[in-house]
Amino acid sequence: MNRIQKTARRYPVISVSLAATLLMILFHFLPVLSIDGISVGTEGLMALISCGVILLLGGRQEMKFSVSGRRQAMHAARYYLGITFFICICSLMPTGHGTLRSDWLVRIPVLMLFVLFVGIFEESVFRSLLLNGFLAKHGKTWKGLLLSLILSSVCFGIIHVLSSFLSGAVTSADQAILGLLKVVAMTEVGFFIGAVYIRTQNIWNAILIHMLNDFMALLSFTIYHTNVEYSYIGTSDHQYNMMSIIVYLIMVAMYIPLLRSGYKLLKDTPLPWYGYLSDRP
Repeated sequence: MNRIQKTARRYPVISVSLAATLLMILFHFLPVLSIDGISVGTEGLMALISCGVILLLGGRQEMKFSVSGRRQAMHAARYYLGITFFICICSLMPTGHGTLRSDWLVRIPVLMLFVLFVGIFEESVFRSLLLNGFLAKHGKTWKGLLLSLILSSVCFGIIHVLSSFLSGAVTSADQAILGLLKVVAMTEVGFFIGAVYIRTQNIWNAILIHMLNDFMALLSFTIYHTNVEYSYIGTSDHQYNMMSIIVYLIMVAMYIPLLRSGYKLLKDTPLPWYGYLSDRP
């Protein structure tokens, strides 16, 4: 075991927090390398780097591809993916708000690569690094398991809007409310995906759920030119922001069953569960 791995096992929370922070900073400073307007190159590079960091910290088994627990993961995710599928179908219906792209057949494979890389990168950071770091300290008891999942999920929620708040892009109360609702929604999602990961002990199940959701969520933007202005934390249009707040209030409510599903998955998880960042069996 090299010195880096020894240090990571001695100070797991500090080590993974530092690694995750550096990865997110690097991601925001990398130039956008895109194909057909989709930043496949940037996300692909970050996916490779994040996997490299995990291997450096001793997570070789963590990144080994496995189909174990796949059926259980897909069964648990049917509600979550069902919501996204319904929204995807609605967004693909002709509404007069967009026109079909001439190159949409080419853009779909590009989108598939993009969501794969995003899934690998984000699940590597928030589940394989952060969650495992907390589990290495608190994975002995069920309460520790729950605490670890909550902490990593909150981080997952916050990071989705943190750059918008820090950059000053949030300039109104309705944008701030929308940002906070997005944090809550993503925390709910992170809790569920993290529970699937813990229960199946397979990071690729978390990646699969993540990428399927992102693919369906982004499909309409890939196929259609849209005249609707879109921003992750709202726009200067107060009416648009208020409509977005209502949508996210509904989404937060619809995601509540994910917390229940994740809770049940945790209750069925054998303990202790320390992950790869601990020398304890």
